[in-house]
Amino acid sequence: MRTKNKPFLKAFCAIALALYFCGCQKNTQPTIIESSISDEIPDWAKKEMRKQKGGFTYVVNKKSPVVYLDQQGNERKFDAGRIMNIPCDQEEDDFLNNEFTHLYQSIWYACGEDFKVVVEYELSTAFTPVLTNPANPSQVSRGRFRIIDTSTNATLYTNSNITPVTITHVGPDPNNADKQLYRISYTVTGLTEAQMTTGGSFENRPIIYSDCPDVITTAGSWQGAIAGAPVDACSKVDRISMVPGGFDRVAFVGGCDEQISTVGSCYPPSLASGRPHEHDVEWRKPGDPTYGNWPGALPNELAFLTINSYNQRIAWPYTSGQACTRYPNKREKLQFFTARVYQFPVSGTIEVRYRNAMVTTFGNNCSGTACTSPDWVYLTINVR
Repeated sequence: MRTKNKPFLKAFCAIALALYFCGCQKNTQPTIIESSISDEIPDWAKKEMRKQKGGFTYVVNKKSPVVYLDQQGNERKFDAGRIMNIPCDQEEDDFLNNEFTHLYQSIWYACGEDFKVVVEYELSTAFTPVLTNPANPSQVSRGRFRIIDTSTNATLYTNSNITPVTITHVGPDPNNADKQLYRISYTVTGLTEAQMTTGGSFENRPIIYSDCPDVITTAGSWQGAIAGAPVDACSKVDRISMVPGGFDRVAFVGGCDEQISTVGSCYPPSLASGRPHEHDVEWRKPGDPTYGNWPGALPNELAFLTINSYNQRIAWPYTSGQACTRYPNKREKLQFFTARVYQFPVSGTIEVRYRNAMVTTFGNNCSGTACTSPDWVYLTINVR
């Protein structure tokens, strides 16, 4: 750490030692230490936050059965008498119940740069997806992306040759013992702010080759999200950032604007009205059955924490004098323009999920919640 942060570290260590010895002697519930930590964010941490750039995610989560294409890209069906080596033989079960799931569509932006869209699919299949067509090395797996006018169904933008595609083996499909799961991802670049705010439907349909020379797969339909919804904070999840502090289970947590500018000056003007008022942020240790709510019952000693014993929301105390009861124990959520210091009561790998939230009256900490995103976005952080 830099010299100017030494007083902060000394104060923190004193608090931590006091709490430790107090807990050992009295065998009582430990204090949540993060409420006593200074909110000063080191410059290096803010730089790390901004490297992650700004963005938001639509949770698509739409399933579509696999359909097959011929070498020209037209949909095809296999002849009943087709005999090839297993698993390429049509009589085998490999041809049944293959499925694409469009997981996420993430829109990213940065000051002075074009927009980009990161598309993520999951493929459940008995075939092995590959980057290059074994029957024609000039053909590669690729993404297809288009923007459709939802009122006229006219195509406003299309790109049918998005490369590269990444294919990552995930493991066995827990819902189908005969299939394996693969993560499929590609990035659409060069989009303008005008295209991003058309109110159209952003749709995808990847083409993925397999180790069987004539098995070329795609999703059975175009899938996506209505990207005009950036003005609706509860239809998407604005990205937050989390940077490990490198000491004493500390992480620096930034709202969506903190990734770009401390005052949010680089948030795209046409999307500014779609910022959330705050974020719900929850965490758990790997292996925990659920993400929990704050406040939760703590074990008597920090030393007795196990991977299944502690779940909580990330939140901070309200300023002195506020008598808010909207959020349990007078604690506030992460706001879009803030960066805060948080200390976990455990170290190691921590799974985090978060979503947007709007309140009835922004600026009133006692206001009720008007809406939240329909789903969560997940990340993993490692703290010492």
